[in-house]
Amino acid sequence: MKKNMTIIAGICIFLAASSALFAETPGAPIIEHGPRNSKLVAITFDACPTSLADEYDEKVVEVLLREKVPATIFMSGRWVEKNPEKAKYLADQPQFEIANHSYYHPHLLEKDDARVLRELKRTQAIIKKTTGKTPKYFRPPFAEVDERVA
Repeated sequence: MKKNMTIIAGICIFLAASSALFAETPGAPIIEHGPRNSKLVAITFDACPTSLADEYDEKVVEVLLREKVPATIFMSGRWVEKNPEKAKYLADQPQFEIANHSYYHPHLLEKDDARVLRELKRTQAIIKKTTGKTPKYFRPPFAEVDERVA
């Protein structure tokens, strides 16, 4: 596996890690892909509750760690609360970046501004409290985003 390769999957929104994080300003930049003239990709995963009994694939994590593959893991607040040890373990791995994936994983385009803000703030706080890390990125559930959600 080449070190200069990464996979971009989904939509990612940059969250400034400052007091202006949730200020009422125009939306954050929406990242849909990296430079088209580059051979880089970003590998990303979502950690959120599913209907599967075992929603955490330890084998995938083992391969990423063994091969020293960097990845961004977008965690939902509910998943972090349900799996605090796993969330902390993943956050402790230097090659993994931890990011925000909302709390309840709703269709945010259907929610009002106050609900969207609660989803983001609650998950930021849970991830910070559990892992000690403050996420810089947010991926909206179902890749549904507009300027309001961004």
